[in-house]
Amino acid sequence: MMFWLGLSLAIGGDLSESDVVREVAAGVTVNWTELTLHASGVGRTGGTEGRRAIEQLARREVEASMRQGAARIPVTVDDSLDDLSSVTELSEAIRARVSRWVVTEARYYASGNVELDAALSLQDLLKPYTIKSAVPMPERLSQPEVTGLLIDARGSRARPAWAPRVLAPSGEVLFAGGVWSEHAVSAIPVVYVNDPAHEAARRVGERPFVVVADGASGPDLILSDADAKRFRATMIDAEVLGMGTVVVVLGP
Repeated sequence: MMFWLGLSLAIGGDLSESDVVREVAAGVTVNWTELTLHASGVGRTGGTEGRRAIEQLARREVEASMRQGAARIPVTVDDSLDDLSSVTELSEAIRARVSRWVVTEARYYASGNVELDAALSLQDLLKPYTIKSAVPMPERLSQPEVTGLLIDARGSRARPAWAPRVLAPSGEVLFAGGVWSEHAVSAIPVVYVNDPAHEAARRVGERPFVVVADGASGPDLILSDADAKRFRATMIDAEVLGMGTVVVVLGP
């Protein structure tokens, strides 16, 4: 069961298909660098409607696409947002947030037709899940001299999700893909980029701990034995892991 089945006001970047831009429903994409869900809607005139009525038709189409796309956002290796619908408090809280999308571009034609492009913040949409899945900071946190975690997953065929895990080759979970409860309102588990030099990658800070994903299981990233050993020695329970300072680099 699913959760929810001219004039230019352009905002945002190019949404050409890439490793960080994925289609989740027909014409609905997730940009995992910007952390936004994108959809469009068209209002077509029948010859008698005013512009406002036509625009409302386009808005209804956007709303329907946003709800369909939101339900299919991958959250973990096992669950899309739709799969979490059995968690009643999450379903109700997230459903209420789907309509918070904003128009990023509006096109009005001489024919009377209206086209709208819109975006919805994943951080805002998934905040109820992020807060519910967050864990308190351990009393004894590791404090390595690093400012974040950079995972080079190029060539791993990893698929983006909101909360990917970092695994050892044995399947041991090294990082569960969440945030600390103390930071859940403002932090996000992971940001994906196609280039480590991308501005969004700056969240790892000046001294990131760098590992390479040898492989992937869906969104979960599998380290080599050597990097898993380094991770255990330095990053297990590191404070920076739950503060939104994790970046994954995707690509061929």
